[in-house]
Amino acid sequence: LTTRVKHERHSWHRTATARAANYYARVSSLRAPLFAASASPYSRQALGLHSSLARLARTRDATTQRKRYATAAMARLLAFLTTAAAYVTTPPAKLTPGRTAPRSSIVLGPQSVPQVPYSPPGAEQGQHMYVDIYQALYRDRIMLVGNFLDEEQANSLIALLLFMRFEDPRKPISIYFNVPGALMKPCLAVYDTLRTLECPVTTVNLGLATGMGAFLCGAGTKGMRYALPNARFLMQRTGLDDPYQGQASDIGLMVRENLRDNDRMEKALVTMTGHPLEKIKKDMSRDFYLSAHEAVQYGLIDKVLIPQPKGMGGGGLGLGDGLSSFV
Repeated sequence: LTTRVKHERHSWHRTATARAANYYARVSSLRAPLFAASASPYSRQALGLHSSLARLARTRDATTQRKRYATAAMARLLAFLTTAAAYVTTPPAKLTPGRTAPRSSIVLGPQSVPQVPYSPPGAEQGQHMYVDIYQALYRDRIMLVGNFLDEEQANSLIALLLFMRFEDPRKPISIYFNVPGALMKPCLAVYDTLRTLECPVTTVNLGLATGMGAFLCGAGTKGMRYALPNARFLMQRTGLDDPYQGQASDIGLMVRENLRDNDRMEKALVTMTGHPLEKIKKDMSRDFYLSAHEAVQYGLIDKVLIPQPKGMGGGGLGLGDGLSSFV
């Protein structure tokens, strides 16, 4: 029995040595000749080499398994994202059981410029057409300035003023302001155009007029410059219309020209308000806020329009019933 056990042990060690040699030959990173293993069945070098190669094989198998798991996880994530994107971009046709058509979105207000009925001059009674609400106001010589006054907006405003002057040089024009800001040179062009008109120009500040917008509110015909009670004015000097870069001498020329424009605006405010130039310059050195009543006291406008209940009078200003003036 002892001899048999020894024979089996010798056979196992020979098999282990052969397997170790095969593992070593298959590993590409180990290119040294196989000289460490001994043919002796009790060689410790053979056992150590076998253990090292087996451990390396297990490590490579674990790395391969982790890569396989990571690839499968990425594939599942990609499939989930693809399904979610398809669901978002293509909602189901039937959102609730029993509906034959998808529910339409709720519209809280007009999504475009409102259309109103308008009867052109010479039209038969009852005959009308639908036009842009701003075009209908233009036909009544009413303009609403509600966007930032840049070159494009100023050119449109000037074109309308010239057309109205050509159409009727004596009929009043009403301009309503709710302006978040404006550029210097385009507004000076509008101001010069207003000064050339023979017809009276009514200006009304509805809510906010800042910078050159407040300046244009005071450019109307004296006695016809109004504001609503909660209207606000912000008067300030205006910087460069556009960023400028170049040589120091060129930048100096641009700054000097901008200062001249501000000086011209301040001189025009002297004419509008009646204050001396020194006071205007001092007030304009910082942001100068005015309420509607303060603007009347300052001389920028003439009257504050006080809303009145219907049937309580008003309407004498030609701006509609329900308004009366307060000086």
